[in-house]
Formats: sequence, structure tokens, C-alpha cells
Amino acid sequence: MYDWIGRITSSDKTLKRWARVCGWSPEFVMLWAFKAAALLLFVVARQGVGNRVQRNMRDLLKLTDAELRRKIFRFYENVVIALYEILVDSYRLDVTGKRRLQAEGEEHLVQALRLGRGAIVYTPHTGNFFYYYWYLCRNYSCLTVATGGARSSGPCI
Repeated sequence: MYDWIGRITSSDKTLKRWARVCGWSPEFVMLWAFKAAALLLFVVARQGVGNRVQRNMRDLLKLTDAELRRKIFRFYENVVIALYEILVDSYRLDVTGKRRLQAEGEEHLVQALRLGRGAIVYTPHTGNFFYYYWYLCRNYSCLTVATGGARSSGPCI
């Protein structure tokens, strides 16, 4: 999934175009569009990634078939919303950031950066960490991000 998101978000010019095109629409309209896109993904992605998602959820969550379908749909819905936040809202953080983000402890990062040696920010894989990563990249000079789940990171030791 990270490789796929990386390909979609690799062009700054394309991201700005998406932000312009989608940014004019009210949030509630976009949420309905996300539900439609998630439904499309739910139907289309039954092979490949969809099989892996279903197998993983079935193994881990021990749900009925109806519960499993609802959880898988919510998974795709969250993927679509995360992409929207990266594609559109990341370019409007100056407007939406105060309302959407409540980063705690940022003053510690600012204090560490004042020392002139850089800083390492570590965050758990919970909540919408993509949005916070984008927030940090837009407001600070970031070198890299690593995740234990991405093949590009190599094995975690």
C-alpha cells in the first residue's frame, strides 16, 4: 500500500492540481464521493490486495461474513480519506490545520531543532499518521520517513 500511495503522491505538480480541482467542493460532498470511491475499490479490488486484506482481517478479527464485509469497506473508506487528506488538505493546512490537527509536543521538536543538530520524530502507527507526517513535511525540513511495514525500509532490527 505504501508503494501505491508513494506513486500517487510523487508529483507535487499533480498534487497541486488535485488540490485545486477538489478543494472547491464542500467537505460533506467529498465525504459522499469518498464513500462511492470506497465502494468502487471494495468491488474492484477483490483480487490481489483485496484478497490479502480479507485474509488478514479474517485471521485476526474472527468476524462473521457480514461484519467482515463492513470492516473491509471501512478499510477502503479510510484509504480514500487518507489520500484526500494527502492530495487536497495537505495543501490547505494553513486554513484547515488548526481545526483538523492537534499536534501535542511540537514545542519539543522546535526546541530540539534550535540546537542545530536536527531531530528524530518517532510516532506509533495509530490514528492518521499520514496527515501528521504531511504536516511535519510542510512545516519542517524532513529528510526521510521509515516504516517497518514497507519493503523499501528493509528488515526492522
